[in-house]
Amino acid sequence: MIIFDRENELRDLEILYKNCLSRGIGCGVIVYGWRRIGKTTLLREFVRRVNGVYINCIWISDPYVFLRLILDFLPNDLRVKYKYFLDENDPMFVLRKAFDALLSLAEKTDRKAIVLDEFHIFVEKISTRISREKGMKKELVLDDVLGLLKDVIEAKKAFWILSTSMGWEKVRETIVRPRKAESPLIAVLKKYMVKPFDKDTSIEFIRRINSTIPMSDCELIYSLSGGVPKILEVLASSYKEGEPVLDIATRLIREGEFDDFFENVIKFVAEVSKRDYTLLVQVLKTLGLDEKTTNEIASSLRMDVDSAYVLVEELVKCDIVEKRKIGRRALYKIKYPLLPLWIELKVPPERDVCNVMARKLGIALESYISELLREYAKRGAEVIIWDDTGGTFLYGSAQEIRFTPVEILKPKNAKKKYGIQEDFDLLIITKKKPIIVEIKLDWSGLNKTDINRISRIARRINGQGLIIIEKGKPKLPLITHAVRNSIVIMSGEAIRLLAKKIKFPHW
Repeated sequence: MIIFDRENELRDLEILYKNCLSRGIGCGVIVYGWRRIGKTTLLREFVRRVNGVYINCIWISDPYVFLRLILDFLPNDLRVKYKYFLDENDPMFVLRKAFDALLSLAEKTDRKAIVLDEFHIFVEKISTRISREKGMKKELVLDDVLGLLKDVIEAKKAFWILSTSMGWEKVRETIVRPRKAESPLIAVLKKYMVKPFDKDTSIEFIRRINSTIPMSDCELIYSLSGGVPKILEVLASSYKEGEPVLDIATRLIREGEFDDFFENVIKFVAEVSKRDYTLLVQVLKTLGLDEKTTNEIASSLRMDVDSAYVLVEELVKCDIVEKRKIGRRALYKIKYPLLPLWIELKVPPERDVCNVMARKLGIALESYISELLREYAKRGAEVIIWDDTGGTFLYGSAQEIRFTPVEILKPKNAKKKYGIQEDFDLLIITKKKPIIVEIKLDWSGLNKTDINRISRIARRINGQGLIIIEKGKPKLPLITHAVRNSIVIMSGEAIRLLAKKIKFPHW
């Protein structure tokens, strides 16, 4: 069995496993990563290859359930020895014997790899049950359970994998006790993150599902998915030729295709963080498609800043929101690429998709413009932009630009077709002459050298030069230089106008 592009992760785990067996080192590892990223499939395959034991901790609520489950893995002689401990009245004692049974299994057989999947749920539920039955404070029981895990791993009789869907900050918070500078458990564990697919792997995965999807659409699907296999699978399986990828994603959200996925992600975070599901949804709704400060979040939720900070930081720890600092300011935004769009379209008050700006979905400007122009080409629609007296659309570089796209070529294909050596961003095949395109996010990225380069390429292919600048204050000397070289400069407002004309999601 081959797990799609998880052979590197399997190899890493096998190296750690062999080190444990040969030298008794690194006998515990925490595997963590986003939900639905493929951790469970990876770990089940690892267990299959090394003849280990996989235990799904989601369903384990107390030590007796844990021991009963373990008895099924034991050979007859060990099963007879340990089944009698089910009659014991002390749940902590039973938990210890359950782990002893696993250590005996590893010591006396070749089943030396033991996986506890979603182990934090195991720690939480077991501690709650024992504290209730023994009338002890849960925090004290939690310390005892973590200490027991530490002792079991340090015995070095087995190779332990503790898996979780939490972010690393939340993992540390779970196993590092407040009264201690560093949890002993941390010291005996290595950490290993299972990441989303990278761009190349995502495209290969998409092509395996549907080999007819054009490369440009594969790249856009990757941008929307963030490399999460489940989202890649849904988008690729639902792909229809002639339907823009952004429209496909929007349609799937409206049809509820991602409801279970995102609802379960938020429910998981709510369970881990012990926060109300509805409250977390409202925090995410407040963030929406934007990057916001704690003050802005607090104002929208009508709560004090300290409470808003605690909530949003909890989402950061759980790896669903990311944080960046600009000086003393902290800015937060949602990490799952499609989750903001799902929130906007599914959580009341819903917004019209036409108000959803594609740039806030993490789509690169080049990819968006390419997709927009391809949609014009599919419809056989003419691109027409007239400038006004204020240079709103063409920065005063021309009175109008007019062309009908036939095909949009990326640099690799365009260079091969026209023998171009220099760099550019897109080439538009039109019904008349080709248009060479350079795309800049703002004016700070443009200089006279860029204009000269685009002008040279345009002359060489007997075409037109077009520079698109999304935002920023225009620089008159550069506009003048572009006009002298027969280059048209188009603004972000022009791009938004073109999108509006064909009801394409706005940038």
